[in-house]
Amino acid sequence: MLNISKDKPINIGLVFDHSGSMVDNPAQMPKDVETMQDYYFYGLEMPKDYVMAIDYAKEGVLGFLEETKPSNDSILFVGFSTTVDKIYPLTNDVSGIKSFVEKVLPEGRTSFYDALFLTIENLSKGSSKSVIVALTDGQDNESKHTSQEVIDLANEKWLKVDVEGFKKAEKDHQDKSRTASAWKFKWGLADSSDETTALHSATHLLLSGLNKILWWGISQKGSNITPERLRFDFNFDRKVERDELDKIENFVNEAIDSWLDVSVENMDKQIAKDSWVEWSFWEKYPDTVKVYSMIWKNWAFLLNNWSRTSWTTDSSLLKPRYFLSLTVLIPSFLFTMA
Repeated sequence: MLNISKDKPINIGLVFDHSGSMVDNPAQMPKDVETMQDYYFYGLEMPKDYVMAIDYAKEGVLGFLEETKPSNDSILFVGFSTTVDKIYPLTNDVSGIKSFVEKVLPEGRTSFYDALFLTIENLSKGSSKSVIVALTDGQDNESKHTSQEVIDLANEKWLKVDVEGFKKAEKDHQDKSRTASAWKFKWGLADSSDETTALHSATHLLLSGLNKILWWGISQKGSNITPERLRFDFNFDRKVERDELDKIENFVNEAIDSWLDVSVENMDKQIAKDSWVEWSFWEKYPDTVKVYSMIWKNWAFLLNNWSRTSWTTDSSLLKPRYFLSLTVLIPSFLFTMA
């Protein structure tokens, strides 16, 4: 592949997936671990020698770019996650693209079709023949465009599409996505968007409300958070009544209204464990942890809810990453039946 196009230069569109799922590498997944996204997005120490899928993808792209150097082909790099957000314009400056690719990090959801649509639009502006090389590991779950719209645009712009192969790959991704969703719902953050981050912060207020309203011994047993909703699993031996849910909702909403900011400090894990720090799944944390503290603008709320459990849950939280400090971005809290 020393010369991509022997006859005359072509335009190459590199479509690159950097969504959150690119953290996972099934070939190196530790035993009994279903996803490494919790480790990455919480800032936990990854297993030794673990290589994320995105790193392998980068290696492939960088190798591809290196082999295009002797040719006069031009390359458009289009990276996508929740949006199509990493674009390096059409160029034959391979070194510039390589530097750009190396800085791309995994985050967010998957807008694959939008990335393809934008790539086709940009490549069609030139007079050279075009080729698109796409690297993605998952089913599209965020695009405004559909797969059929991508195919229609390609046909309109006289770009040849292997429709049968495209549809087969789409079905394979859908099957994998359905399989993954069976366990992904049990635990973790769906992405790193502001909405998901806000709901992650709210889970800790929820735990405090559960401690205060129901029982001081309640602890987190699992969670799943998407931009649209949060699920929180906890230990309790009976049904939670509607009037109790109302009280917990009021507690969380009052806490949101009283919230000013979040601070963070690094702390030795044992020191954090010996202090009034709320934590779950202690064994997953490294020797040095980040302790997040929620700061209140309404001290009346804090004093009215003083107790060991509510104070430790509300003010000091052993969670290594992703707290949202802007109260306005956290919506009002409301239970729904599931």
